[in-house]
Amino acid sequence: MHIGSRPGPDLVTLRLFKSIVEESSLTRAAEREHMAVSAVSRRIADLESRLGVALLHRHGRGVQPTVAGQVLAQRANIVFEVLDRTFDELATLNSPGRSAIHVHAHASAITGFLPPVLASFTQQNPDVELLIGEGGNADILRAIQAGAIDIGILAGQVQDVGVDLMAGRRDRLVAVLPVGHRLAGSSHGLRLADLVHEHFIGLAADIAVQERLRQQARALGVALRERASVGSLDGVIRLVQAGLGIAVLPRASLGHQSERVDMCALVESWADRSISICVRDAGSLPAAVKSLVDHLIADQESGGQTQGRGATLPAASAPVLPASSDLRAIEFHLG
Repeated sequence: MHIGSRPGPDLVTLRLFKSIVEESSLTRAAEREHMAVSAVSRRIADLESRLGVALLHRHGRGVQPTVAGQVLAQRANIVFEVLDRTFDELATLNSPGRSAIHVHAHASAITGFLPPVLASFTQQNPDVELLIGEGGNADILRAIQAGAIDIGILAGQVQDVGVDLMAGRRDRLVAVLPVGHRLAGSSHGLRLADLVHEHFIGLAADIAVQERLRQQARALGVALRERASVGSLDGVIRLVQAGLGIAVLPRASLGHQSERVDMCALVESWADRSISICVRDAGSLPAAVKSLVDHLIADQESGGQTQGRGATLPAASAPVLPASSDLRAIEFHLG
């Protein structure tokens, strides 16, 4: 459908549909958008008729997006991110000398190394406004490609999708155990085979780690005993502390939480993963964005991590630079 030939959805309807998908309910979306349920239902029916495709599956417990609805919801997120960024940039025009940088990061970066790095940047650059969001790799990559954000921080392997990967640090998955757990004192590290008989507590925001664990468990011929999947790192730690299970998390995501539990590194190669910075085009970064990228790279060179209970981190090695000036594959290694 081309907007020039057929009218597309207005922004009010698009935001309403976004709310419906996020709430999985017409009623809750109506409350959130301060509209009558009948008006919400009528708008969505009109939208489906206009597009010629079903957008929602209705069932007794609420609604779920169809495949077409998922596509529309993803694009709607990008539309509103672009609009928010546009309004933020327009607002900076009233403040001479100020710049705004949109940074979205994976959960393991947000809960780990990133906050103090960004805080030090804002202290050194008081005229730069940082606008920070959290998301999964796929959402961040889409936002980078669409120009909705300036910098993305990704975790794990990233396919070549036309963005520039400007830097990466290494992180390792660790077993998070209740204090005094029988496996906590292992001096040679652990393998998943040592853990598969335990109950697992998962962090819902880090789907990639959970799927990696399931794959490795299947390779061992077993299924993970998944007891819970919770929305916050603090919730994971509390359940582990209570002895309800163990967790496998990126070491970088734990921060000060590591003082509340015991940890032991997973020594298998699949437990090593990268944390990368991505931008849309490394060759045309605005000055403020380039300054933040340089700041992030400098932190990676120094390996600025605090040590936690039961786990150690190696010192940072020198950066490995490509022969050319192309920044697409610069990578920094920790260990």
